[in-house]
Amino acid sequence: MKKLLALLLAALFVLGTASMIVLAEAPHPIERDEKNIIKMNWLDFNPEANALWAEQGADGKWSATIGYNDFSAPENEDGDIIGAYLRADYSTCATNTEWSFVDGGEVLRLQVTGDTTTPGFYFILDEYHYNIIPVGSESSDNPKAEYMKIRVKNYSTANRFTFAWTSASTNQYRFMGKTISDLKIDNNGKEYQSVSGEWQTYIVNMNTLNLNTNYEELLPTDIDGNLVSTWGGNLEAILLFPFGYDVTDGTGAYPGAMIDIDYVVLGSLDYVTNYKSDLEIKEESITKLELVSEPTKKNYYVGESLDLEGLQLKATYKDGTTEMLSTNPSYTANLEEGGTNTPVKLTFGTQSVNYNINVTGVSSIEVAEKPADTTYEVAEVADGFTADGFTFKVNYADGTSTTFPSSSVRCYSNDTLTTAGTKAMIANFYGIETNFDIDVVNVTDIEVTPNASSIRYKDTLTSDNTSVTFVYNDGTKIASGDSAIELEYTFELDTKTAGEAILKTTATNATYGINIVKETPVTIETPTGMTVSTKPLKVDGYQPGDQFDKTGLAVSLVYEDGKKIVLDESDYTVRANLTNPGSANVSIKCSIEGLEDLKLDERLTVTVEGEVEPSDNTTPANTTRPGRDNDKKDDGNGMIIVIVIVVIVVVAAAAAVVLVVLKKKKK
Repeated sequence: MKKLLALLLAALFVLGTASMIVLAEAPHPIERDEKNIIKMNWLDFNPEANALWAEQGADGKWSATIGYNDFSAPENEDGDIIGAYLRADYSTCATNTEWSFVDGGEVLRLQVTGDTTTPGFYFILDEYHYNIIPVGSESSDNPKAEYMKIRVKNYSTANRFTFAWTSASTNQYRFMGKTISDLKIDNNGKEYQSVSGEWQTYIVNMNTLNLNTNYEELLPTDIDGNLVSTWGGNLEAILLFPFGYDVTDGTGAYPGAMIDIDYVVLGSLDYVTNYKSDLEIKEESITKLELVSEPTKKNYYVGESLDLEGLQLKATYKDGTTEMLSTNPSYTANLEEGGTNTPVKLTFGTQSVNYNINVTGVSSIEVAEKPADTTYEVAEVADGFTADGFTFKVNYADGTSTTFPSSSVRCYSNDTLTTAGTKAMIANFYGIETNFDIDVVNVTDIEVTPNASSIRYKDTLTSDNTSVTFVYNDGTKIASGDSAIELEYTFELDTKTAGEAILKTTATNATYGINIVKETPVTIETPTGMTVSTKPLKVDGYQPGDQFDKTGLAVSLVYEDGKKIVLDESDYTVRANLTNPGSANVSIKCSIEGLEDLKLDERLTVTVEGEVEPSDNTTPANTTRPGRDNDKKDDGNGMIIVIVIVVIVVVAAAAAVVLVVLKKKKK
């Protein structure tokens, strides 16, 4: 019995330990629907969630409190991530922008305070990449979150809202340009609205939106060449660019541009369609709206934003209760043209009230300042003119004037800006226009100079080792690296023949109509000699009559500084007579036309196996003597006899010398 109990306890211990391991490695809990698709409402802003990562300073400005190296995402007591956050030093908020929470913390507001093209947010959803936020296609065998819904109040003239994201399918959670997707029309055919001043909701199919992106050249393709959406993988971050991404044509961000975001939710089509925030529900429950006091500011100039300071609204709800609203309502007001008693409509949910303002119109606009240089390369203006350095003076109907930066004025041209010439530009401020000119230049010629002091056999010229100067239609010259235009080059040059040669350079850019062929005189350096830089693999072991084997042979031209350049086999000839045994000379000569007078030749010695024959006319050693049988072959005995005789003679001579010496000593 004790053994049985011990086994049972051991089994329970193992199971308990395994359960702890599973729980420890389990992903963070997250809500899912009946299809097992995530329901992500972490970007529905509220005071409790905001406090996990943001704080308001004594000056009233907001800042994020979680830094890049903190690794302290919003978590509950169990260590589970419970919300998204904007990391302090990893946001994409550009300079000259401010973000804050308004309407009791229910709304995130972004306001542009200076010149910028891409103000936005980088919200981290899953700091540790625990794969808890799978996204993809809802209609797949394994359904995943495909839809996103936003509720925004766009006070600006910006006409698009851009999404981007990072996930496991976009280069290991790095922001990639191929994820940038612009909302202009949503999944239900609703056009994105600018200057509405009222809450608008848009439902977005992220797959479709990505395929319709303006950056589609970055998207992958399937085996049939069709574009494939990058919406997929395990989501880490959502990037929001409320005024569009990198907009330079004047339709994006500008000083004073403002937008409010109530929420961004993610999940199935059914989930996002039916989703409503607390603020949205509250607004819909209002049955009556009363204007207790109007805003203090009643007089405006065209182009100003509505100021609701001093406004007091009283709301009556379905249950009969009332309250003074602390959040700002939606509004519609025409501040783009002058008028007295211009109506302002304030809206909460389905209820609204009105009051009137006066708007002073614009009588004229003029250029106040120009940059020192108003000449632009075609590449700088082909995709739209940006009037950096210009300021404009706006004259109002009441005789007052205000100076605005170029970002507040829309500048464009009816002329084509892809060709050179003087172009008439138009500056438009809320329908009132003025004209000014700019000069557009294009590359009409190039000057080419190889960077090396000399060009030698086999040298290859490229844009990396060749200096190119652009010559424009107005005569100005700019080094290619300092120009906004990029050209594609091909270089043609025969480096074999020393002396004067012609470098032919072709420079093209189809977009800007550039096709230039330039011939430049250059000098090809003369070699001082030729050498065998590597001997062939076979220099011994040839048999009479063999052909010379060039395998491994390298022949080089030699220059004055000692540098060697290996010749191509077609640029030298090899002659070798391997008929007779012994040492054989291999003659190597340069065959490049024009170098004949240099007498560039080299010799190489190889060995042919076999017995070497005498080179004089004496009787060969194997010639038979008269009287001997010519049919008998010399068996070597004759040679032995000769050697013996020679030895005897030498010994006898030595003995005679010894005797003579002895006799002399006796005397």
